[in-house]
Amino acid sequence: MKNLFKNVIIVLIVTISCVFTSCERDDGEYPIGGGGNNGYGIDIPICNGTIEFVNNSKNPYTVDVSGYGSFIISGNHYANKSYEPGTYSIKVTQNSGYLFYPTEETYQVNVSCGSHDVVSFPNTGVNSKSTKE
Repeated sequence: MKNLFKNVIIVLIVTISCVFTSCERDDGEYPIGGGGNNGYGIDIPICNGTIEFVNNSKNPYTVDVSGYGSFIISGNHYANKSYEPGTYSIKVTQNSGYLFYPTEETYQVNVSCGSHDVVSFPNTGVNSKSTKE
């Protein structure tokens, strides 16, 4: 009987504790409409540009784009990647097929909304083509 009374007291204490320490309703201010990519129910167009990476060599190259990491392009292949507007430093490094040192080249590309830039390597450079209408 003593254990039953003790268990009832413990249950009452836990129940009362839960009631008095429960979470309050959040009455914070939230934007009207919700949704949208800006949190206010309005979709703001996100406009990127494209960089086309063209490997003119038979050897694979590692392409390192500042702030976006790196990837490998096989010999005589290309890759199209989408980037937000801004200026990017691009470093290409030959992975194999060199005699003493790999070919390393660095390019600067200014990406704008709707732009299409071509980075062609090795030894070719950057060609910017606008795709805006």
